[in-house]
Parts: sequence; structure tokens; C-alpha cells
Amino acid sequence: AGSLSVSLSASKTTANRGDEITFTVSVSEFADCKSGSIEMSYDTDVFEFVSGKILLSGTIMADMNSSDGIFTYDDPRNISGNIAEFTLKVKSDAAYAASSVSVNVTLNRTDSGSNSTSVTVACKHTYDNSCDTVCNDCGAERSITHSWDSGKVTKEATCTTEGVKTYSCTVCGETKTEAITKTAHK
Repeated sequence: AGSLSVSLSASKTTANRGDEITFTVSVSEFADCKSGSIEMSYDTDVFEFVSGKILLSGTIMADMNSSDGIFTYDDPRNISGNIAEFTLKVKSDAAYAASSVSVNVTLNRTDSGSNSTSVTVACKHTYDNSCDTVCNDCGAERSITHSWDSGKVTKEATCTTEGVKTYSCTVCGETKTEAITKTAHK
């Protein structure tokens, strides 16, 4: 029984809900391969299987499903590089966090190796308007800049009291006030 060098790469390492990610399985050079199996593991609360395929030519049988793949040759041959790929979709209710995807490859039932990679599910952040500070999906907060109008005097200043000028945000309607200094005595 020998050790096999296996690599697993992802088409993206940060994804949003609903995104599809393609994973490519590769092996180091291996002589006289007669058959192989590929076992995938991933969190089914985060991902759903879309498709998979064996990338080796000349197989007499090759199949890839939601959790594994198998292939067989009629005559032993040397293999190296990309041997399979599978596509997973991030579920619409997946948690916003990192999730591991792993693969284990066994060739000729004697040589095996494994590898894993991590994909972070990120929020696209949606807000009610450009002044909204809390994401509707994940609750993340952001700082914003209002678009203030030129303001209007809501209380005239006199020689005994300050006045008030009120500004309104042209996007969300929030208001702010500013004091107007007292006028000179007459």
C-alpha cells in the first residue's frame, strides 16, 4: 500500500448563496492504474451536488455521483494530473461561514491520498436604501453618508433666541438640525 499525492482546487474560495463552485481533483503520476475511486465529503447543510465527471480518457466505466466516483480501465495505464471534477451549489440558507470540502482518492485499491479545501460563504449585503445601515440578510452594520439638502429655516433667529435650520436626507428622509446664531439688537 502506497501513499498517493492528491490535490483539490476550487474555482472560487469565497462564494455567495446560490453560487456554483467547481472542484478539480488531481493526482501525482501513478503507473499501471487499473481502477480508482473518489470519495467526496462536504456539509450537506451548506452545499448540494450539481454534477460530476471523470476526466480520464479510455475508461471502460466511469461514473460520478453526489458522494463518489469510480473508474476502470481495460488495460493498466499511467495517469497524472486532473482526474475528476465536481460542481457543488451553495444552498440558499447556508450559514455565512467557512466550510470544508474533502476528497479521498484510492487507485488499484491499494494506494490512497486525500486533500481538502475551504470555501467561505459570504453575504451579498442587501439594504432597503443607500442610507440603511443594517444588512437585511445577515445583520451586518455599515457606516453611511446621507445626502443632505440645502436645508430650510424652521425657526427664525431673533436677538434673544437662536433659530433652527433643518436639513433632510434626499434618500431616506432623515433630518438633522443646525442652530442659527442670534441676530443683532435693533
